[in-house]
Amino acid sequence: MSAEIVIGEQVALPEFKKVGVPVKVSAPGKIILHGEHSVVYGRLALAASIGLRTTVELSEIDIPNLFVVQLPSVKYVGTFDMQKLKHHLLEPLLPLTHESSMYCWEYPDFIHHDALTDRVMAFLDMHATLPPQHALSLKAAIFLIAGILGSSNIDIPSLSLHSETSLTIGAGTGSSASFLVSLAAALIQYVKTKKTGENFSKPCYKSSNWKVNHDYFRIEELSMISQWAYSAERIIHGNPSGVDNSVCTWGGLVEFRRGLAPKPVPLSSLGTMKCMLVNTRVPRDTARMVAKLAALYKSRHDMVNNIFNAMEDVAFLALKQYELLGKNEPGVLEATKAYEELAELCSTNHHLLCALGLSHPRLDEALLLLHRHGLVGAKLTGAGGGGHAFALIPPSYDDTVLAEICNELALAGFGATVAELGGVGVDLEQ
Repeated sequence: MSAEIVIGEQVALPEFKKVGVPVKVSAPGKIILHGEHSVVYGRLALAASIGLRTTVELSEIDIPNLFVVQLPSVKYVGTFDMQKLKHHLLEPLLPLTHESSMYCWEYPDFIHHDALTDRVMAFLDMHATLPPQHALSLKAAIFLIAGILGSSNIDIPSLSLHSETSLTIGAGTGSSASFLVSLAAALIQYVKTKKTGENFSKPCYKSSNWKVNHDYFRIEELSMISQWAYSAERIIHGNPSGVDNSVCTWGGLVEFRRGLAPKPVPLSSLGTMKCMLVNTRVPRDTARMVAKLAALYKSRHDMVNNIFNAMEDVAFLALKQYELLGKNEPGVLEATKAYEELAELCSTNHHLLCALGLSHPRLDEALLLLHRHGLVGAKLTGAGGGGHAFALIPPSYDDTVLAEICNELALAGFGATVAELGGVGVDLEQ
């Protein structure tokens, strides 16, 4: 069966039933609180998970020789011949070299990334005609399937992959990372459920033996999930910082500096913290904004470096306030002062990003509207040039006023959502 691609309408799939208990996993989206762009140049970044999630369900199905992919959030449905997928992607995964003998699903860093990517692209070129808006995402997803299942010594029957998200696609809130983290976690959990012997790996790969727990992801598994998602993110974003996959995996607040392991920040009370997410509905072009800043950095190196240094100072000061709010029982006065400081720091950070030419008239319009209602702790988040802005919501803020703001934003053509900050990362769904 060749791949069947339908965009913008439902495709008539063959009727199938799920066999056994499906694996269902979800992961949050994220916003960058401080450090977008400057993180690429070695400065400190802070990012937090948001209470909007992507869910992936992986199910065995009763129709022979079929792999079904359903992504209704992006209006994509595809079916693939499972035997062809196994032949081209899973058996064998890589040539038997010294590098491949050191590799198994536990070690994403040892995989020959370019070789596997080329193999995935060749498979999709042979078996599917992909519209541009879905090509990179599907390549990243098939990369994970080939990478994780390709070295695993398990029998793989017909499968259905279904994913939905409450995140806006391509708007800077980590939709791709949330999907890839969820998918990597679902595949790893699936391998765990299929284990029949001591060794997870095929004979030609590094042995993989460990104790299995089906009820949650161990720390080692979370690290694997994040690394796999980062490898797949490279297909979509080229040279990602690693912030998105880290936050979507670990949840909460993450302190991040490029080249170093992400550092979760203990924030016991951050789950009660809320923000107003504003979607400008202006598509952001991350590659264009990154290139624009790189050109400015080259022509005005000292000036841009000074701005980056100021952005790092802002991120460091904000980190101290978030740590204060993470105390078990911060006093009311103490918490109020922390919010006021964070609001000022957000505003300062936004103006620094504006100085680099990274804002957009619609972002500025949204922030002015929020300021009129007293939400002064507002800034763009992500690449800029469109996408999302956010504003921190003080604990005492009136819910009725929040509803009025959402309505006013909607009338002005924006999307508006109140979301919690700092919730759980990737997790098994019951």
